[in-house]
Amino acid sequence: MPFHQFLNYHRVYSLEEVKKINKSLAPVLESAAMNTQKGPKGSIKDCTVSVATWGKTKSFLKPFIETAFRINEETFGLYLYPMRDDMTFIHNVYRPGQQYSYHVDESANPPSSCKLTCLLNLSIQPYTGGEFLVQPGEEHLIKEFNIPGTMVVFPSFILHKIRPIKKGTRISLAALLEGPKWT
Repeated sequence: MPFHQFLNYHRVYSLEEVKKINKSLAPVLESAAMNTQKGPKGSIKDCTVSVATWGKTKSFLKPFIETAFRINEETFGLYLYPMRDDMTFIHNVYRPGQQYSYHVDESANPPSSCKLTCLLNLSIQPYTGGEFLVQPGEEHLIKEFNIPGTMVVFPSFILHKIRPIKKGTRISLAALLEGPKWT
């Protein structure tokens, strides 16, 4: 099966809208739990991590989530739980030298499985390095994700990583959409 059937990306917000999202996110970001800060066992994640709940962000992140659910319906067909106000988004800020090594996304809720990873580029200034790569067999660089306001959606079991930042700051938001345990 060609790789593009496993990944979808869309420009959801303009740069001006990204700036407004960052401004709206700032007062609702909270400290992340240690397992969220460090990532899955065996991975290297050394960026600054915060979280925000859907309940506090839906007024400005609704297009992001609606697009993710539409992509799932049209492309993946996974059974996903509906959004709840207490569901969290992961806000990652990468500065020079910081990275997130290859990993798969996991659920922090044992009765569930992380089904779909939805990432949104919230960077407002150009940066170098910090490329997003996926490895569903062979490695693929997803250049389109370097554009602010772009989202990428893929099944959470696909290996992915962020290369070290060389210059500037890279900001992203992750929504890990869950469903029943894989069987």
